[in-house]
Amino acid sequence: LTDLEAAGTYALIPYWEDGHSFGIYTWEYLRALCPCPICRGMANGGDNL
Repeated sequence: LTDLEAAGTYALIPYWEDGHSFGIYTWEYLRALCPCPICRGMANGGDNL
C-alpha cells in the first residue's frame, strides 16, 4: 500500500506498490473488518462514532 484516496465521503481507494488501484472500500466494509471495540460497535449497528 503506497497511498489512499477518498472516494467522496463514503469510501477509500487504495493504491498498491505494483501500481494498481482496483477497488473502492466503503467505511462500512472497513469497519466490519476492523477488530477494535469502536468499529465492532459500528458493525453491529451501534453508534459509537
